[in-house]
Amino acid sequence: MIAAIAAFAPIASFVIGALCGGAISAFILDDSRAAMKTAAVCGIGFALTAQKYGISAYTVRMWSLMALTAAAALCDLLNSEIPDLIPALAAVFYAALLPFEVGFDGERLGGAAARGAAGAVLIGGGMLLLSLCVDKASGRDTLGGGDIKLLAAVGLHLGAAKGMIALIAACVSGLIRCAARGIGDGDQLPFAPSIAFGVFLTAAAGCDIAAAYERAVSFL
Repeated sequence: MIAAIAAFAPIASFVIGALCGGAISAFILDDSRAAMKTAAVCGIGFALTAQKYGISAYTVRMWSLMALTAAAALCDLLNSEIPDLIPALAAVFYAALLPFEVGFDGERLGGAAARGAAGAVLIGGGMLLLSLCVDKASGRDTLGGGDIKLLAAVGLHLGAAKGMIALIAACVSGLIRCAARGIGDGDQLPFAPSIAFGVFLTAAAGCDIAAAYERAVSFL
C-alpha cells in the first residue's frame, strides 16, 4: 500500500503543479496560453521534487517558490517586468509554511527564519551591490529591481548555501542564453527565466549538487 502511494506521488504532484502554475500565471498575467506553458513546466518540476523528497512541508514550500518563479519568468519574457506581487507572495508562503516544516517551537522557528533572512540578504543584497557596481562601471543598467526582489525571495526560501547554487545556475544559464542568441553589450535579456531555471534545478537536485561539490573539494 505504501509503495503504491509512493509510486502515485509524482503523478499527483504533476497534476498539482499544472493546476498551481496555471492558476498563478492566469491570475498574474491574465493570459491563458502563458498559463498553459507555466502549468506544464510546474507539473514537471513538482513531480521531480516529489520524487526526490516525497510529499512534505519542505516539498510544498519548494513548490510555491517554483510556481512563483515560473510565473515571474513569463512576466519578464512577455512584459519585461516582474510584478512586486510575486516576491511578496513568496514571502507570505515562506512565513505560512515554515512552521509546519520545522515545528512551532519558538527557538527552532526563530533559527530557521534567521537562516532564511540571511539567505535573502546574501543573495538579494549581494546581487544588488554587485549590480550597482557594474552599472556604475558600465554606465548602463544590468539587473532590474524586480530581479533583485525575486533573488531575495529565492534566498529566503533556499537559504544561503542552496541560494548560491541557484544563483550560479541562473548566471550560467543566462550566459548560455546570451551566447545562443548573440546578445551584444547594448542588449538586455530577461533574467527571470534564468532565475527560475536555477530554482527548479536547486529544488530538485540541490542536495545532490552540494554533496558532489563537497566530495570534489575533499579530494583537493
